[in-house]
Amino acid sequence: MTGAEQSAFLDEDVYLEQHLNDGGLSLQTLAPQVARLEGAALGRKLAATEAYRTQVDALDSGPLRRVSNPDVVCFEVVWTPS
Repeated sequence: MTGAEQSAFLDEDVYLEQHLNDGGLSLQTLAPQVARLEGAALGRKLAATEAYRTQVDALDSGPLRRVSNPDVVCFEVVWTPS
């Protein structure tokens, strides 16, 4: 999640739906609530992520650099039953 418009050629929901189904959930029954973290809240998220020293490199892998990219790491998503 970057806040940018979704690509017409990429459907990220396919992977999310698969993982949710494995846990007995479905995108059809959940509503995302997106928040942009700033200030102290963003600082706490970054500090918590850094606590996973043995895993942070793997978490930060891929083209979006999920942990170190400020356009990505500032978003938080909470899923609630719809």
